[in-house]
Amino acid sequence: MCEIKTDKLMNRIRNGEKEAFREFYDMYNKKILMLAYNITRNFHDAENIVSIVLEKIWYGNFGHVEKLNGFIYKTTKFSALDYLRRNKKNRKELNYTKELERESVSIIDKDMMVTIILGKLKEKYRDVVIRHILFKDTFVEIADVMRVSRFAVQRRYRRAIKTLKQRFGKYDII
Repeated sequence: MCEIKTDKLMNRIRNGEKEAFREFYDMYNKKILMLAYNITRNFHDAENIVSIVLEKIWYGNFGHVEKLNGFIYKTTKFSALDYLRRNKKNRKELNYTKELERESVSIIDKDMMVTIILGKLKEKYRDVVIRHILFKDTFVEIADVMRVSRFAVQRRYRRAIKTLKQRFGKYDII
């Protein structure tokens, strides 16, 4: 999404336009859900975090949003971490496979399967892959956010993809 459209969309949301919020929801709901799931490893918690993030966007008092993808990524990540801290006692750790079997097939599409598999990566690799593939950030943009060199980001991306292909390539998901 280009910067001008992003500014207009966020301004319309700030002004309380429901149609603008609906557009935002249609564009980013799935991305927020997949990122939240990657952090929590639990679909129900991830759905709660999506609600929290969308509520922050709707009621939030945020200034100028220069890069919408980065804003959504950070808002989702910090909301998920905060959610986990607040609900630490009530949260049950679930095995990916068991949760995958329990969830209905209609919920888990190919993108969600990839998200579950990404959970098997180290966080520094997973963050690069998510930002590059899901949020369409360039390696330079990722490097700026992570405060590492572009070459380090590229190396992490290559290693992550290689690891995923070695571990899950036979399932024809990646």
